[in-house]
Amino acid sequence: MRSTIRTVFVIILATILLFSCTGKNREKKQPENSSEFTGRIMAGVSMGGYGAAYLGTKYSRMFDIVAIMGGPTDWGYLLWHIRHNLMGGFLPSEKNDPITYEKWFTGIDDIFDRDSHLKLIKDLVLAFGNFLVYNPYSTYWPPPVTNGDIDLIKRITQKGCPAPLVLNDFYDGEYNNPEHPFCQSYSGHIPPDEKGLWPVITYCDGNDVNRNGIFDDPDPDVPVEVGLAVDCNGNGKRDKGEPVIRQISEPFLDYGRDGIPDPEEPGYDPVTNPDPDHDDYNFWTNPTGTEGNLVYDGPGPISYDNPQTGPGEPFEDTGIDGIYGTENSPYDYGEGNGKFDYNPNIYNMFRADPYTLLDNVDFRHTKFYLDAGVKDTFFFQEGAKRFIGKIKYLTNGDAAIYNGFDQIPHYPGDENIFFRIDWSKTPDNFLVLYGHQNLTIDQAKHRGGDGGHVGNFSQVVMRVLGIFMYISHHIPPQYSYLETSTEIGKAFVDGFKSKILGVYREFSVTLPPGYDDFPERYYPVVYFLHGYGMKASDMWQTGLVLTYLMAMGKLKHMIIVFPDGHSVKKVQGSFFVNHVDNSGQDGYRYEDYIIKELIPYIESKYRTVPTLLKMKGEK
Repeated sequence: MRSTIRTVFVIILATILLFSCTGKNREKKQPENSSEFTGRIMAGVSMGGYGAAYLGTKYSRMFDIVAIMGGPTDWGYLLWHIRHNLMGGFLPSEKNDPITYEKWFTGIDDIFDRDSHLKLIKDLVLAFGNFLVYNPYSTYWPPPVTNGDIDLIKRITQKGCPAPLVLNDFYDGEYNNPEHPFCQSYSGHIPPDEKGLWPVITYCDGNDVNRNGIFDDPDPDVPVEVGLAVDCNGNGKRDKGEPVIRQISEPFLDYGRDGIPDPEEPGYDPVTNPDPDHDDYNFWTNPTGTEGNLVYDGPGPISYDNPQTGPGEPFEDTGIDGIYGTENSPYDYGEGNGKFDYNPNIYNMFRADPYTLLDNVDFRHTKFYLDAGVKDTFFFQEGAKRFIGKIKYLTNGDAAIYNGFDQIPHYPGDENIFFRIDWSKTPDNFLVLYGHQNLTIDQAKHRGGDGGHVGNFSQVVMRVLGIFMYISHHIPPQYSYLETSTEIGKAFVDGFKSKILGVYREFSVTLPPGYDDFPERYYPVVYFLHGYGMKASDMWQTGLVLTYLMAMGKLKHMIIVFPDGHSVKKVQGSFFVNHVDNSGQDGYRYEDYIIKELIPYIESKYRTVPTLLKMKGEK
């Protein structure tokens, strides 16, 4: 993967070139309830956007603002995307999906090639557990590998996978089912065994020399490590067209909590009454709908005060392998227990799901800003829309979606839009979708990555400016320092030995202009979480540029902290959660480090508003 450090320099250059101007600043509609202001803001981009969404919803009373730039915010949608797109495309019903396992979307920003996708999947498994297959003996390795089985681990991690692990009695309802033998349609398949099964193997992938996301190399040499594939032709490796296993849950029908699909609901008419029970999910008009919401809904009321009851969605109590009669298989889970089952590792994701955690947020205190590209590599815009739609429901309409930065209400003039926002016309919570939806992928690439995961030149600038101008506006008057200065602030790398992580951990700090000259001043503090593959030391330049805007009187003074989200050992990104990994590779508590160590350290060393409030005994 190309380093995303280059994005930082785009931000620096673009900000200096486009916004080194002066002009009258407008301050309208000061935030209400400023007496409850805690002085903390949680923000992030990409992987850090997820971290901000997760920590900001789980610990919402700690933060006044949660600002999310293009990260996953809804695990229900993301798991659907992984299952049907990233790991799908082998069955006829999946053939028309825009993305399949054989051709992953590498984005219009040229950032995530096939090898980067594979590493990202393995890093997610380290953080949350294996969501593709379930192994009761390991959160990381596929069955039947145990964490201490050094010989098997060496086999499945060897470059090129010359000696894959072969499982001869592995059932799968979709791809290794004696009743529906997928491999019969695979050219050159071998006969099934006496159980009607084909061998299932560990395998290699990657070696994406063309960086196009396509599985087109005859000898992929990157061990997938966490996955399994069906070896239809019996040659001991996964060839093109041979399916990968994705045992995420028992099969269910997404009919809604009433258990009835629209055409069978009384009064149904495809034109005049397409949803008689009013249970069809729509992220904006019916975010509490359970039919078509992509997750399983059981009986009883849903969690955010919807009185709807019913028998629950129909499911097959087959266990996660999707086949009846295999309850004694060492590779199945949950068959015949009378309840719906996800792969147990999926619950680790749901427990850290920002969409679900929104139920616990007091929106009188905590506000949300989001952005997402309309052609994001990982389709994070879909999760962002679901997220803001739920906020709209929970706040009785205090939310909006703007299709472009220029659609945010603003005053006329020549300055940048974010210096002319009419805050009296914006809700407290909103999502900005950037990019042109009607462009083809090639056209979007030609326009510098328009609407992509990062965005083109001007979109990068607008994203950074947007998030910090939103934060600036929501700083209440008693902590507002909006003034010009002949000097900019300071940006540097700090750190300390973390007891929780057991290592010296660095982070970047940006102090506003005049920090040393006005010792009586205490400033709001922004914890900005970086993207996948980056480090805290990559970020100090971005903070330094933001002090230019503070010195120009465009941005209220604030302290900005860029925590390090890199892992301690193996992976590129920690996702800012406490890892569930029990394989000995990366079981570190990154969430606890942020909440229990870093934030207290910052507030003990620097003059932050939370520091002042503690001194006054207000918190």
